[in-house]
Amino acid sequence: MAWVNEIYDTLYAPNTVCAAMISYGADSLAMLRAIKHLGLPLHRIIHTEVWATQDISADLPPMVEFKKKADEIILREYGIEVEHVCAVKRSPEIDALNRDLQTVNVERELRRIFLQKNARREIPRKHLRIPMH
Repeated sequence: MAWVNEIYDTLYAPNTVCAAMISYGADSLAMLRAIKHLGLPLHRIIHTEVWATQDISADLPPMVEFKKKADEIILREYGIEVEHVCAVKRSPEIDALNRDLQTVNVERELRRIFLQKNARREIPRKHLRIPMH
């Protein structure tokens, strides 16, 4: 199981920031529980907001309220405030975030290790998708 050590070495490498992207669906919230249960590092929780216009959220009011309540629970359970981001034309803050953020794409790492270990075997394409969320 050397590949497990490889993943852990990547997750715990210095300057690695482990971020979870959530949608507030059941899978996202279960992923957060699994990360906590497994004792994996988690530094940031990020949600991408969708807006109908620059001033109007695409979410209906009940969903906006649900997100607020879920954010309170997430902060209490995990000690991490959910970051809400949205697309902008261009901003210095986003540019700085992209420069500074060094996240580990666990799915990509697992796929790379899987392919490396099974390089000589013929693997059907459908088995190369490793669902992470």
